[in-house]
Amino acid sequence: MKQIKKMTVLSLVAILLSLSFGLPQSHAKGQLIHPEVGFLIVAPDRGFLGNEEVRDVVADFSKEYAAALTFATTDLTLENLSVGMDDLKAKEVKQIWVLPLFISPANALYQKAIGALKEKDWGLPLKIGDTMNKSYLTEELLKDRIKALSTSPSKEVMVLIAHGAGDEESAKAIREDLEALVKTVNKSFHFRETEVLVLYNRDAEEDLRDAAFDNMVERIALNRSKGDSVLVVPFNLGMKMTHMMAQWNWIKGSLSKYDKIVSNGLGILPHKNVGYWLRNEANQRLPLSDDDIGVVLMPHGSSYNWNETMRKNLKPLLDRHMIEYAFSMADPKVMERAVKKLEKRGARAIIVVRIFSLAASFKEKTEYILGLNPQYRSGGRTMRISSPAVFTTIGGTERDSLLAQVMLERAMALSQNPGQETVILLGHGTDSEERNQHWLDNLAALADEMKKNGGNQFRNIQYDTWREDWADKREEAVERIRKMIVDASKDGGTAIVVPERTAGQGHGEKFFKGLSYRYGTGFSPHPNFMKWVEQQIEQGKAELYGKVKEAGETDDLLVSAQK
Repeated sequence: MKQIKKMTVLSLVAILLSLSFGLPQSHAKGQLIHPEVGFLIVAPDRGFLGNEEVRDVVADFSKEYAAALTFATTDLTLENLSVGMDDLKAKEVKQIWVLPLFISPANALYQKAIGALKEKDWGLPLKIGDTMNKSYLTEELLKDRIKALSTSPSKEVMVLIAHGAGDEESAKAIREDLEALVKTVNKSFHFRETEVLVLYNRDAEEDLRDAAFDNMVERIALNRSKGDSVLVVPFNLGMKMTHMMAQWNWIKGSLSKYDKIVSNGLGILPHKNVGYWLRNEANQRLPLSDDDIGVVLMPHGSSYNWNETMRKNLKPLLDRHMIEYAFSMADPKVMERAVKKLEKRGARAIIVVRIFSLAASFKEKTEYILGLNPQYRSGGRTMRISSPAVFTTIGGTERDSLLAQVMLERAMALSQNPGQETVILLGHGTDSEERNQHWLDNLAALADEMKKNGGNQFRNIQYDTWREDWADKREEAVERIRKMIVDASKDGGTAIVVPERTAGQGHGEKFFKGLSYRYGTGFSPHPNFMKWVEQQIEQGKAELYGKVKEAGETDDLLVSAQK
């Protein structure tokens, strides 16, 4: 009896601890996330070993989501789908999403599965998500396969071998889908040349199968003359009955007589991103709650005390939100560390709050790292985070009224005789003249708001940027600002310098050495700063809720439940 009581107390403590750390109830051990929503994963038949690789991925997925796996085959696809549907109905799901584990919707088995799904009334609303080629996670998977082979891309030819055509039309469509994928991925490598070759399914006409295989061998052989080596990447979910009876071994045997060919035979599976892709597809379509949402706070960062000043200011938010820090200028490794910590805490969706003066600061880079923007100007050299989470990013204090209030308070705290004092607002500035003008426009708007709310008692409120990271422009700016301070000190006046920064003071003491002025500090610490950060979090949540709602509404409705 004592042992039972002890276990009961320990169980209660465990529940209370999980609640205190804000873990979503659906993430409790052994419980599924939104079990009323089912996911039917449809994959191409690959033979025993290939199908086992798929089963392993889906088994992990099924620990968190109501799921069933079915295989599209050359003959019994409808029967296989029925088994999967019965499995989901036994789990008492109310709606079903089909997650197609295919690299292109033009795959003949994919088309066969879609046709079979439309043949019956399954008694539940049925929608279908995107195939894998639409996801940045697939791009990152392909990059991993290439990185394992490539040593000098500019001197190499990369040949990607796709699979799954049923006829010439589907072969063309698959090639176009994969060429688009390769074009994006090649921004990270810049190969001398790339080519996509498509093989046919087993149930395609024998002449087409043989001709495509022979053409593949011929094209790879010819490509040897175009570079130091030819990288052959079998980026597909082809047949893999055993290690010996696998599509890659048949290809490898046909290429064995040629030199300058580099490959390891690794295809799409096994790879962690396939599991991430499944979970990301599910997370985009499941209802969200605040408990599902994590937050990465990304300020610029500096030394311990600078960082601690901001952390202490924002500490109350830890009781209301699932938060991790990534002090950096969008460093992908630092961001990944925070994201992985949030994943472990149960986050299915994540907001990255960019705590910088401008909304544009590190926006494109952050979006690229999170898989939200494939066109980042780095050309793909920046690492991206592989994650099942749904992301959004937000930030930039710009000309927010909360910031204007704080800057006025900073000036008033230093003021002794406002009528004789000139407030000088100083921003960091940028190299670009256009973006620097945007910064100056923000400072002008902040100065106007300060004047409307009591700042008009000062002799004047001026502003400028010191462009501190660009030596040639900084020298001119510092000279100009020093003159502003000197002029403000004339006729018994005093300069009050207030930095428009998220925290700290910047390098004013170094730049203005020998001058007489009073020096304020930035946005944090201040209650308004915490209020601004929380506003960003709430706006990010609204964006995530909208994203998930939109994904659910725009998926193709295959079959609607009959009344």
